Amino acid sequence: MKRSNTFIALLSIAGLVLTAPIGLMAQANNWTSVKALQRGMELIVIRKSNDRVIGYVDAVTDDTLAVTSDTGSFVIGKDNVDKIYIAIPRDRMKHMNRGALVGGLLGLAAGIAVSIAMSPESEAMPGLPIMLAGGAAGGWFGSQRAKGKDKGPLVYSAK
Repeated sequence: MKRSNTFIALLSIAGLVLTAPIGLMAQANNWTSVKALQRGMELIVIRKSNDRVIGYVDAVTDDTLAVTSDTGSFVIGKDNVDKIYIAIPRDRMKHMNRGALVGGLLGLAAGIAVSIAMSPESEAMPGLPIMLAGGAAGGWFGSQRAKGKDKGPLVYSAK
């Protein structure tokens, strides 16, 4: 097989793999799109009770979806499912930066409040440690939030 034919074949396969979730989105209210999911695909399942399960597909039948998550295995009935999304990783740096910014602003506000509350004769900056601690706490919180998953393409909606 020529190199150009091999390249075209690989591009075709890559196109099919990358556009598969888009094809599933078009049938979002059809359970067959759920049955077409491959074992091991990571999903976010939102139940009708507003519980959220993030896990991997184990098996799909006509009436149930079996999912394995960090907290255990679940068999969720089709009638209990509100929506199913493909899970995508969060942008870690974006969430860390946002957390540090929010924490820094809250720390700044607390530092200013402490500085105002202190006597005007004090030349030390008593609010500085509070501002630094706020920025550090915000960065840590942002990094913890960045470990989660966001909703990707919609696979199924009961509505």
